[in-house]
Amino acid sequence: GAGGTGTSLDIGVVSMLGADEVAHAAAVALAVAAFNARNGSVVPAFASLSGCDVELVLASPFVDTNDDESLAIEARVAGSNAGWHAMLGPSRSSAAVATASLGPLLPLVQVSWR
Repeated sequence: GAGGTGTSLDIGVVSMLGADEVAHAAAVALAVAAFNARNGSVVPAFASLSGCDVELVLASPFVDTNDDESLAIEARVAGSNAGWHAMLGPSRSSAAVATASLGPLLPLVQVSWR
């Protein structure tokens, strides 16, 4: 956890590997680092979390789904088996709907965009 004493939440990033998605992945990495440091320079609320013992951990390298529903499903299954607490992506509707439909079987938080 934060400072090694709290709760760690593992997060996987799943998306196709296009220019927009690479920018999103970089933003995720920066946001995770800022949250863990309680650095409020970009998200002011992070600075008020000094009593929070949660640390976010990017659990895997960026998983490129190539906008393929089957690859996105495989990534969600693998992430669930690896103990992810949350999955950011996929970024495209068709893949996001396919992976979200697995929620009752493979419960983990999924945040998608677009």
